[in-house]
Amino acid sequence: MTTPEEEAKVLVGKFYKITKQEGYYEEFQEAKKCALICVDEKQETIDKMFNGYYTMTEEWQKEYDELEEVKQEIKKIITL
Repeated sequence: MTTPEEEAKVLVGKFYKITKQEGYYEEFQEAKKCALICVDEKQETIDKMFNGYYTMTEEWQKEYDELEEVKQEIKKIITL
């Protein structure tokens, strides 16, 4: 099992490989934005499946909360 920090780095890294031009800060920031969009989309999908957080099963609430932690870790990342 990976930590939210590890998951955040993997996700940002996937997008950074697409946009990477050695040494450009802007591309890294764009990769972070893309990663955040992915996490937001996954949370939105889960939310729609259950019509809100409080109607989710405990398992899905845990998944949703873990995604929130990944989102916070993405925001903290300075470099890969």
